[in-house]
Amino acid sequence: MSTESIYISIPITGHDEAAQRTKAGQISTMLYEMGYDTVINPFDVYGAWKKSYKREPTYEEIMQADIAELLKCTAIYMCEGWSKSLGCMKERQAVINAGLEVIYEYGY
Repeated sequence: MSTESIYISIPITGHDEAAQRTKAGQISTMLYEMGYDTVINPFDVYGAWKKSYKREPTYEEIMQADIAELLKCTAIYMCEGWSKSLGCMKERQAVINAGLEVIYEYGY
């Protein structure tokens, strides 16, 4: 049996981090309730990276880590505001290039 996994793509840079962290947590809960076996939250990727390397990642390093994690998934969930976020647009393009499913919070 295959498992369904999804990555949450949410604008972070230039936004209230606490609010975006809360929203990502709420979306994570919703996606689990929808039946996804694995939900990758970018804030968790950041925390794991920082714990592993014991320093703050550069923007490029965290984007590489995020894209590596999302390419392990079967889909990406694009949060509102994605089209104004360079990071979200990079994540979306990586998923499209890999032929994975793209789900939009408010349609596209």
